Amino acid sequence: MTGDSPAKPKRTYNRRRKYSSERLARMPAVADMGPAMQALTEQQRRFVLELHQGPVGYGSIVRAARAAGCGTPTSTDNAMKVLAHQILYHPKVQAALHELGPKAIRAAAWLSIRNLERIASDPRHPDHYKANVTLLNHGFPATTEHTVKVERTDVQVMVASEEVLERIRQLARQAGLDPVKQIELIATEVKDDEQPAA
Repeated sequence: MTGDSPAKPKRTYNRRRKYSSERLARMPAVADMGPAMQALTEQQRRFVLELHQGPVGYGSIVRAARAAGCGTPTSTDNAMKVLAHQILYHPKVQAALHELGPKAIRAAAWLSIRNLERIASDPRHPDHYKANVTLLNHGFPATTEHTVKVERTDVQVMVASEEVLERIRQLARQAGLDPVKQIELIATEVKDDEQPAA
């Protein structure tokens, strides 16, 4: 580049907000909420419910913060991102989201079951067979029985060769012990007809 070329104008981003900041969540009575939700401030409760019930996607956390009344009407998007991040990762808010999550999953499960029933009822649907198999497997799960028989014996047979016995004698002498007593304490003579097959 030469020093004579004009500088490029700074690019500005005037992206419209993806979501409006109007309140979408219905606020239940505080007494009907779980202990983690009750421990929040009113604004934090509104944030959690807006995040839970509002749209999902890019900008949804900032939208929930705006709908909860965080910031001011003139707050920039970057300022709102920081504020939304601070609220989202607050330990009490995390506990409330953890409390609300399983309830939401259980509620959404009925929708999934209805969708699966709809697919299973439509013979033209490409996943018709899979949906029927899934419903059968969950409605009438296959049961299997296994019997495991464990037999234990207390007798352990170890055949010691003359080399092994000689090594025991050497180690016993090095340790200052009587080699004959050491072998007698741990060994029982086994006749040739009693020895196990190798």
